[in-house]
Amino acid sequence: MRTRHSAISLAGAVAAAASMLTMTAHAGTANVDVNITATVVATCNITKTSDVAFSTTIDSTATATLLAAGEVRLTCNKGAAPQVTISNGANFSGGTRRMGNGTDFLSYTLKQPTTFTTCPAAGAGTDWVGATALSATSAFSSNGGPQLIAICGQLTTPQLGASSGAYTDTVNVLATF
Repeated sequence: MRTRHSAISLAGAVAAAASMLTMTAHAGTANVDVNITATVVATCNITKTSDVAFSTTIDSTATATLLAAGEVRLTCNKGAAPQVTISNGANFSGGTRRMGNGTDFLSYTLKQPTTFTTCPAAGAGTDWVGATALSATSAFSSNGGPQLIAICGQLTTPQLGASSGAYTDTVNVLATF
């Protein structure tokens, strides 16, 4: 014998099942936008491609201006605004760059290139001393990539105080961006 309670329960269950058969199932959705971001900073890298090497035979009694060029490669991203400076060297004295051989010195100057890779004529050009910067901004205003920059050496003779031997100096090339 069935009780009234079980009959109602059975009837309710049948009605619920029937209504579920006629209902369409709906899936829920939710969404959100996610920003993708990156920050590009101005960056540069500088490498030496060649030293400034004057002729292997220098007649310190001759009257001439000897020229020699070295090169650095400055690689920056687009929009970088680097300024290139060169230190005065290890033997700098009295406002003059000097190469030394341990006891004597040869005076020399470094000149800024007239274009990034072209050195000025003997006796010409802008001295490239410690605080004097070469602006390389234009090299990277529309594109990034490598730019060669000449370091233009000039050694004027006679330099009668120089004994025979090998002379050297070291300067630091700095790119500030």
